[in-house]
Amino acid sequence: MKKVLLLIVALGLTVSMCGAEPQSKGGKKDAQMTEVKKEKRAIMAWERNARKWDFGDIERGKKVSHVFKFKNTGNAPLIIADVATSCGCTMPEYPREPIMPGQESQVKVTFNGEGWDRFTKSVTLTVNTREGREILYITGNIVDSK
Repeated sequence: MKKVLLLIVALGLTVSMCGAEPQSKGGKKDAQMTEVKKEKRAIMAWERNARKWDFGDIERGKKVSHVFKFKNTGNAPLIIADVATSCGCTMPEYPREPIMPGQESQVKVTFNGEGWDRFTKSVTLTVNTREGREILYITGNIVDSK
């Protein structure tokens, strides 16, 4: 019985040692390199920090568009993996290829003008930034044509 118990303890120690991270002798330099690797990120900087646009009054059924401009101010390529809208009346156009660090690009949002009265719609971008998503908003007021 003692041999079985000793074998179980030895096996447990072996398994727990396998999961341990190796110790490095680099000290501060390794810590700095790890920090640099962690900081490699894309950053979406919106022109004038604008993520909202108000169309004001628009005629019912009239399509309106707005272009949201941004720049990748990070140090990694920016990838827009997915885009979701709050309803089918809003159509986004966005870059499908990676936006390299320092490069500028845009997201164009078109609203079809259907509905009644005041509206607020959102466009959610799934991106590889620290936040993981960016949300754009459009608002306006639908009026009957004169």
